[in-house]
Amino acid sequence: MQNIVKYLIILVLSSQCTMAQNSNNSPLGTTNLLSLLKAVPSFQDTPETAFKYKCNGDIYCQSGSALDKQYEVFKNKMITYQSDMQAVFNAKHQAYLDEKGTDGIYQDQMNLINQNEIIQSMGGIEKIKSMTEDQREIAAKNAVANQMSSMTFSPFSEAEMKRMMSDPAYAKQMTAKYNSLSEAQKAALVKGKTTTMDNTISNTDFEQQMEQARTAKNVIDVNTFINSCTEKMARALETFGSKLNSLRISKGNHNDLDANFELEYQNIPLVEMGEGLIPDPYKTKVLRRNYAEKHKQRAAMELELARSEFKQLGVVINNAISEYYSYLDKNQYRINGSMNALYNGTNTEMSLAQLELGIATTIEELARLSFSETSIASGHEQHYQRVLQEK
Repeated sequence: MQNIVKYLIILVLSSQCTMAQNSNNSPLGTTNLLSLLKAVPSFQDTPETAFKYKCNGDIYCQSGSALDKQYEVFKNKMITYQSDMQAVFNAKHQAYLDEKGTDGIYQDQMNLINQNEIIQSMGGIEKIKSMTEDQREIAAKNAVANQMSSMTFSPFSEAEMKRMMSDPAYAKQMTAKYNSLSEAQKAALVKGKTTTMDNTISNTDFEQQMEQARTAKNVIDVNTFINSCTEKMARALETFGSKLNSLRISKGNHNDLDANFELEYQNIPLVEMGEGLIPDPYKTKVLRRNYAEKHKQRAAMELELARSEFKQLGVVINNAISEYYSYLDKNQYRINGSMNALYNGTNTEMSLAQLELGIATTIEELARLSFSETSIASGHEQHYQRVLQEK
């Protein structure tokens, strides 16, 4: 059973922390994200240039266009970046596993658990394992009562807390009694408690508490920066999609044009051709050209908006890259890549790695949008050119 627990711990850590590594030899910031951004296929100005870029100006749009080639180059760069990043992290992770072994990692985890004040009050994890269910419940209640009563602003003694933990009626009575006190009485109660408490602390304990506070602040600062960058990119992506979608469902969109075409087509007079009646070919040809032109104009309008939002999104990503590199340069001391730090949530290197991968993923989305919007605009120009060549 113990071996199963060990391997379960390793499995959980591996699934959550595959990309963890020591801070030295870190891949953070070593990839040129700006180069990846520059590899994004260029966003075209008009349906005409989009058609040339996507189809080489060929109405049959054979593969191998400049857009196809550029997008393939970008995708290969992205695959290489992601593979290289993952390989470094996996290597670091495997080195840690090889060094520690499953027993070592299991013991580190047990040591961390034993640092918990409640676990310490209960005698440690090994002692808890040997307790019966009832003994564990009693020990846990006593430990919680001890910890809560030792807090500076706790109005109850340890004995009162223990009784409250096991006697709901008493707990309700004590809570009501405390709530009935005025603010001044509550303050006096706390003040009286602090004067009787032993608040002395050794230099070693004080230094340890200060180090823990610094570590916690570093984690908060790093996460604040990460959240800020992530939020800006997410907002820019959302704005891009929202504005373009709003335009595409507005009056006069391509679906409206198709519906109007059908209505007008149904009203074209029939003429006798061969063995039957068909809509007048000349008027049909004129109508098709007219609507092909309207679709092209609509595509140009949508492309103009998409291009404007594409530029804004590019600026946001470019700024995120610059801010990321600058942050790494100025905050090396905040980067904690220790594998052991993964247990207590203070490993900041993995969080920053996820941000870097997030920036790369946003660049990937930018490339996809460029390819998609260019292809859509090209499709309408292609249709227009084919209609013009109809006899």
